[in-house]
Amino acid sequence: MNLNATELAEIQKELRRCNPETVAAAIRFREQGDSTAIPPVVYGLIELYQPATAKLSLKDANDETRLIEDLGLDSLALLEVVFAIEGVLKLHINNDELKEIRTLGKLNQFLRDKIVTAAPATS
Repeated sequence: MNLNATELAEIQKELRRCNPETVAAAIRFREQGDSTAIPPVVYGLIELYQPATAKLSLKDANDETRLIEDLGLDSLALLEVVFAIEGVLKLHINNDELKEIRTLGKLNQFLRDKIVTAAPATS
């Protein structure tokens, strides 16, 4: 499904401070439902909020990288990332669902699972 001009403008506004790859991945996800676009969107959003004093650079991160301890995100930064993910990927995420998510891998898997359960059933 191709996005209309308003939807494209929404994504570009939400991701205005992100790199072009993040924006392209978000558009690909929204148009094609491509779950491989989730990590680039997540990484691009985390990159905006990661402090310079973090133990680990996002470019060196892997699925086991901890969001708080390794990437230095605080609770406010995590909320900002979640709000942006909700807006860009058009998902609703409850705070209770996030309690056990501590790593990049768990966050990406949670979002892939969320997308599968949120997808409308086809007949």
